[in-house]
Amino acid sequence: NSTFGNEKFMLKNRKKTPTLRSKKHKRKQRKIKKIRKMSTISLPGIFKIGFLECSNLSPQLALKSIAGVPIAILTDITEVFFSGKPTCEAVSDNDNNGRCEKTTLKFVTTQIIPEDRPLAFVVQCVNGENYIVGAKERPFPIVKITNDTGTDSGNASSYSVEITHSAIKSLLPVVV
Repeated sequence: NSTFGNEKFMLKNRKKTPTLRSKKHKRKQRKIKKIRKMSTISLPGIFKIGFLECSNLSPQLALKSIAGVPIAILTDITEVFFSGKPTCEAVSDNDNNGRCEKTTLKFVTTQIIPEDRPLAFVVQCVNGENYIVGAKERPFPIVKITNDTGTDSGNASSYSVEITHSAIKSLLPVVV
């Protein structure tokens, strides 16, 4: 009974923090949690890029990758010749108690990439690892192609390609 009285006395006489400070503190803590939730993967150096139709892939690749099942590509891959330094970056974010990963692949090429069907892209790094951006199911990767006509000084015309894909896991390690 005496401990209950002490707790009641302590709760009654404790110092309260101003509400403005606690709101600022809560906002700061939310920002810190948001930063911790996001993680970024950037591939070291891209050696080859290729594409294939999404319909040729096996189903549920993202779930298989999360479960640790090896993913094999058993179809022909059309190689894309690129210039410059392509980049591939995957940003993972835990939002509303669910995982969402967004992968962005950017490169410059002189080849025409078909836009009439859903495509998945295979990326090979300089360390020999292969990754795929895309899946058999929706949402398919979004391919944005910008035509650059070149300059008068003799630069060739080229296409700037940007592929974005959002899924539970969108940058998947594969065996080619």
